[in-house]
Amino acid sequence: MKLDDMRYIGEKEEKINSIKKMIYRYRQFNITDDKILNFLIQDYGNDFSQEELKQFLKKN
Repeated sequence: MKLDDMRYIGEKEEKINSIKKMIYRYRQFNITDDKILNFLIQDYGNDFSQEELKQFLKKN
């Protein structure tokens, strides 16, 4: 595997971990899933599709 590929995978995993933490923190403040989804789209909409972000919400 090329170094660039490994770097890309590492960056994507970091973003996924950040999304999971973000969801957890927002839920601690009783923020609705719709509002959390809007935040995720604003912050990660260029990296993940809206459907992918919805799946993160369902799984976490």
